[in-house]
Amino acid sequence: MSEEAERKRAAAGGVFRFRRFEVRHELSAMKVGTDGVLLGAWAWLGDCRSVLDIGCGTGLLSLMVAQRLSGKAGARVCGVELDSAAAREARANVERSEFREMISIEEGDVREMQGRFDCLVCNPPFYSVDIVSPTKRRAMARQCVTLTSEELWHTVGRLSHEDSTFSAIIPYQRLESFDKLAKAQGFSLLRLCRVRTRQGKPVSRAMVTYRKGLPIRVTDEEDLVLLRADGTRTEEYALLTEDFYL
Repeated sequence: MSEEAERKRAAAGGVFRFRRFEVRHELSAMKVGTDGVLLGAWAWLGDCRSVLDIGCGTGLLSLMVAQRLSGKAGARVCGVELDSAAAREARANVERSEFREMISIEEGDVREMQGRFDCLVCNPPFYSVDIVSPTKRRAMARQCVTLTSEELWHTVGRLSHEDSTFSAIIPYQRLESFDKLAKAQGFSLLRLCRVRTRQGKPVSRAMVTYRKGLPIRVTDEEDLVLLRADGTRTEEYALLTEDFYL
């Protein structure tokens, strides 16, 4: 059995253990997955002291960001989640962690939030609405049902100040349309990481960081392959996630 398969089997019991915290994912419609871990480890934080995790689900991204900011005085992370069960689970995951004083979880619609944040992060829904999910809650979490890409970017623009950044992970084929929406809100692409699941496979994901007000150009591009042909993690993937994966 490959290292990645063993990791997935270990998480099947409803709890995913990381180096400094654990995430239970029994109530949330969306479970802990590779996309969330990648974004949590890669997202640009810079000089951030206030972070908004949009659609926080289990609280995974909030916990990863808090760990990365734990040495910075005054740093705060707010996770917002529309689904009641997921919000309860996120709060419980946060309360069991050493980062509980840094993180707040709010149940509600991010479109109704107020304020400004230094950094915003999101593992957004990306499946087309014509794909039928087995449950309504899973549809909310996986499809562009409750928050379209247009609404997401409008919300990001409203909750940002002139130096804010926004990091997300999206299907690679959506990059062009996502970029157009970013530009409409006055954001420019700062970083881009093209992700392949295995060596020899096509690019499947793009991790992106946008910043408000920069010239429209990419300043940092990279490629990341997650697994070798035998299913073991590549050196680059292991290095990116070494502070989190056991």
